[in-house]
Amino acid sequence: MKNTMLLVVCLLISATIFGQNEKISKIRISDLGIYNGINGDYSNYADINDFTKLAPGSEMLKNDFTDFTQSSSYFNMSSNDNVFTINLGLQFYNAEKQDYNANPKLNLGVTFRSGSTLNAYYSKSENIRFDTLSSPNSDYTIFMDSVSSQSYQMNYMFEQIGINANLVFRTQPQARWSLYGGIGISAMTSLRAESILSYYSSMSVNYVFPNSSYYHSYSSYNEENYESYDEIHVNKTNISTFAYIPLGIDFRIARKNEFWNKMHLIMELQPGIAIDYIPELGTKTYGIYKGNFGVRVEI
Repeated sequence: MKNTMLLVVCLLISATIFGQNEKISKIRISDLGIYNGINGDYSNYADINDFTKLAPGSEMLKNDFTDFTQSSSYFNMSSNDNVFTINLGLQFYNAEKQDYNANPKLNLGVTFRSGSTLNAYYSKSENIRFDTLSSPNSDYTIFMDSVSSQSYQMNYMFEQIGINANLVFRTQPQARWSLYGGIGISAMTSLRAESILSYYSSMSVNYVFPNSSYYHSYSSYNEENYESYDEIHVNKTNISTFAYIPLGIDFRIARKNEFWNKMHLIMELQPGIAIDYIPELGTKTYGIYKGNFGVRVEI
């Protein structure tokens, strides 16, 4: 009996000594976040001079652009970037409370981005009236116009990968709903960058009704009436940084269920300033915002 008691005492003393010597991690992983989003619509238009630098070997850009008009309202879906991010949430240990602080929380992760930051669009249209339709029983006439249209579409496309970090403060972290804000930065470099130039031309006939803005366009879909071709030029590796303010809403899916209680739906807005370094053109700085939607899982 005495030997048993002595053994228990020895074990307790050993456990106490081990517990005192064991180091508590100053940082722990608290959650995993997976987000997908897009950059908001922004205007960062380029011109022929920019694309001549991006695609110096282009045969298309040697054409005469004298009568072409550049559109400042041109919008291409490729100019909206797709952004995918995976973050680990990190909490810091509070020695006084002997627990990890809910605020602030550091998010560190990897971001993948694809899209376009530069685009240009040039077009021209020529109308030639070649015939008039009329009826002997009426004074009503219809004019026939031959319409020739040409356009050039230019896009600087890329895929980037990099690191993302932000420090956030959250209201009521244990509540069903919470708001958060903070400061963040991301740095990325391109896996692929290229300039895509496209040319389109078409021929059609417009039936124009006099004293009216109404007309009917007719064209037959054959190779004689349409022409298009593309050029793809590989560009040098670019670098981008983005300083932003994360502003978000956090919704805990369930209160009591042990599994769903750890799952959160996140909606986040990131207004900020982006800096792109494109070797062929130099540095471009512009304001932009990103929108994210995703899931955060407590670990």
